[in-house]
Amino acid sequence: MAKDGKRGGSSLGFILGILFGIAVGILLAILFAPQSGEETRGKLNAQSDEMRKRYQEALDQGREAYGRAREEVMTRMKQQG
Repeated sequence: MAKDGKRGGSSLGFILGILFGIAVGILLAILFAPQSGEETRGKLNAQSDEMRKRYQEALDQGREAYGRAREEVMTRMKQQG
């Protein structure tokens, strides 16, 4: 666990960083692949759709984790108060 207790936030940042790195790697691989411009554009469109889907999934997971953490904090505060 991180020293400042922000483990969930750093995990989400790590996941988003990984997804961003994958997106950049895919983009570079497609741009430097020997193929026609039309094929490249088609692949870029397909890859951008896939990355949008992955980004949305990561965002949804982050929101769910935030919601669970918030509920846990609220429950503990009620128990103490």
